[in-house]
This record gives sequence, C-alpha cells and structure tokens, in this order.
Amino acid sequence: METSCADADAFADLLLAMGAVTDSPQELLEEYRAFLEWYSANGELRSFLGAGEVTGEGKRAALEGILRGRVASPIVYFVLLLQERGGMHLAARIEALVRRRIEVRGGGSAGELLCAAPLTDEQVSLIEAEVGRILGREAKLRVRHDPSLIGGCVVRAGHFVFDWSVQSRLARIGESLAAG
Repeated sequence: METSCADADAFADLLLAMGAVTDSPQELLEEYRAFLEWYSANGELRSFLGAGEVTGEGKRAALEGILRGRVASPIVYFVLLLQERGGMHLAARIEALVRRRIEVRGGGSAGELLCAAPLTDEQVSLIEAEVGRILGREAKLRVRHDPSLIGGCVVRAGHFVFDWSVQSRLARIGESLAAG
C-alpha cells in the first residue's frame, strides 16, 4: 500500500500521541530523529526494505531485529507500522511535522545547533539569545557535533536557518566558479 503526503499528517499525529502517552514528546522525537539519521545513512537497509522480492514479514522481522535495543519501544512500533503501510519515504516529512507541532505547543522555539567543534555553555547561550531575538521568542537549541561542517555552525529553528559553516561557504564558492 503506497502512502501519500497527506498520510504524513496522520503519522505525525500518531507519533505525537505516542509521545503524549509517555509524557515525553520531545524525547520521543529525539529518538525518532536518531533513527531517521541512521536510516538515511544506511543505503543497504533502504534497498532491502524497498526490495520487492522480500516479503513483508521478512522486512518486519529484519527491521525489528535491527531496532530492538537501539531505540525506544514506541519508535520500534512506529517504524514497523510506517514500513508496513508503505510510508518510509515520508519519514523525514513526519519528523519535520512533529518538530513544528511540538514547537507550536511549547510556545518557545525548539531548534538545532550543529557545530563543527564543541561549544561552551556560554557560547550556546549567546547563540540561543540571538536566535530568540531574531525570532521574537525564546529559542532553545539542541546542540549536536557534526564534523562534516569542517568549521563553523548551522542553526535551524522553525523556518529560520543560518549557515555559518565552512562546508556551505565552500559549496557557494564552487557554485560561483561553476557559473562562471
């Protein structure tokens, strides 16, 4: 059964409801985000799950075996349902929908701060204050280390994206050179 983008809303609602039951929608979202990052980087698993010659039961058993012990049980059940309903292609959209809905409910702005190098608490607080000033509301950023940035950092909060990374600067230089 193939799913549509409209189904992403229903899946997002389900994930939020699961988070409400556990009293920790933000923690559940973090678990789901960790799964999503791992899944996105694992081309072999994506190919396996998309293979027509593998039965649904085989896919379910493999996925369940891989996920047990790596992510919280609610995420295991959610991902199994997503796979069973043909919705794995919606996984990133679901994460974005859930993140936005949690932000709206929380009143503040949850976001992400990707850094090439570790930052001090004071540096994170200064960045959160500036992002909050720009957005017009309090910003709370989840800090993650991402060495692929080479240097600098990237801030994502709501629709706000500011990229100070060396990686993006090099990409822009390359695009300029290619354009002539």
